[in-house]
Amino acid sequence: PALRRLREMDLLQKDDIRRYGLLNKLLKFNNTWERMFQFLVRWDPNALAHTDFKECSLPLHIAVPYPAFQLVFEAGMAYFPKKKGINFMFHKDDHGRSPFKMACEKFEVL
Repeated sequence: PALRRLREMDLLQKDDIRRYGLLNKLLKFNNTWERMFQFLVRWDPNALAHTDFKECSLPLHIAVPYPAFQLVFEAGMAYFPKKKGINFMFHKDDHGRSPFKMACEKFEVL
């Protein structure tokens, strides 16, 4: 409700989602992030493809160590069901890491 009110009052703009990396910041919180994440992604699905300014990380990179990983992956596939959605898994950050590689390392798959 708070984000919706800020949006209605025109204090939160769609561009703010990407400009301030709101998805990436939100994913680092363990409490009550899911509804806010869904609100922001419904409003601006392209934010899933937007990297942060520091390490070229997508929200999917940020989500790997958190329970949010599945939700972020599913959102990417839902909003971008063709090539772009699956490519999020293989997008490399500035350190040459992809979410796929990070997840494999975390779960000791490779």
